[in-house]
Amino acid sequence: MVILPLNAMTAGQRGHIVDLDGADDLRHRLEELGFREGAVIEVVRAGEPSIIAIGNQRLSFRCDSSVMILVEIHTDAVPAKAHP
Repeated sequence: MVILPLNAMTAGQRGHIVDLDGADDLRHRLEELGFREGAVIEVVRAGEPSIIAIGNQRLSFRCDSSVMILVEIHTDAVPAKAHP
């Protein structure tokens, strides 16, 4: 089992959210966007901002030091090529 912060994931990595830590109002807003414990996510493009796939949606996401999103990596996923 490998657990990483979302901002340490690379393009093509998939996993599910195991913890979302931060101020209540910020956590609530992220949960409304789909960043919930158990949600399966994929990093489409790493960087600042990164592009994150959650279900059928793609989000441009800039990590913030006031919130920590921890993801358990799915080791059976085949990394995709990074998008330019």
